[in-house]
Amino acid sequence: MTLLFRKLGYNNVRNVIHKHNDAQVLVVACRKLSVVPSVYDGEQDPAPKFFSSNVQVLLKRLTRPDVNKVFRKRTNSGLPVLKTPMYKFLTNEELEAEIVKANETAERLLQMPPVVKDPALVGYDSATFLFTDITFGVDNQHRIIVQRSTRHFGPLAFYLTWHHSIDNLMLELLQSGAVREAVLLTALRHAVHDDILPTPVQLTKPEQLTEEDITLDKKCEECIEKYIVSNSAMKSQQELALQGFREHYQQLVELSRGLQKAHGQL
Repeated sequence: MTLLFRKLGYNNVRNVIHKHNDAQVLVVACRKLSVVPSVYDGEQDPAPKFFSSNVQVLLKRLTRPDVNKVFRKRTNSGLPVLKTPMYKFLTNEELEAEIVKANETAERLLQMPPVVKDPALVGYDSATFLFTDITFGVDNQHRIIVQRSTRHFGPLAFYLTWHHSIDNLMLELLQSGAVREAVLLTALRHAVHDDILPTPVQLTKPEQLTEEDITLDKKCEECIEKYIVSNSAMKSQQELALQGFREHYQQLVELSRGLQKAHGQL
């Protein structure tokens, strides 16, 4: 007796067994897949967009380099490993020179694999390969964090942008409070698809919260709000995440202004 499994896109359907011609059809309730794998097919080549200077800058900033992760000690056998850290006494000038050298090394280690349309690989294999992380108990939003600060995060962000699938990444950025990186993501989409009106803002990470930073973050919130209204496919989730960021950020603003007032700076 043959069992035929059919997946339906319903969340709350009871399992039903139908008998027909000595065959059983088991209808299983399950959730519809939220991500459909895509490839860089079609006539358009992604390479010119990927290698443009503006897109490269955006991808590198979205990667969010973390020196602790880049220079972590690797113990993989058979692979080149980083040497054990050395501790030295340095002057300020020597320290600045070492920091510059470390940043250059980190940039080299985070060099992104190129995203190109390679016709030489067409017909190489008749099988279809899909590489995915199936770690149990990890949702899609937290899988993104694993690749951050690695050389593969930039191509991932470009892939999601190319296929109009940045909403989950946008939601993760809003939920983690990285509203400026969310603006960078909208700028990346505009650079790739030219379908979002850009808002020129200088995005820098502040050492402390100033009135200029507060004004800049307000502009970033407005940019993200416009994106959610006009382009997002996850409006309710992203609006809720943005509202949560606003409430948390308002508390930071009140705390910062209170400290400045206590020190006589206001």
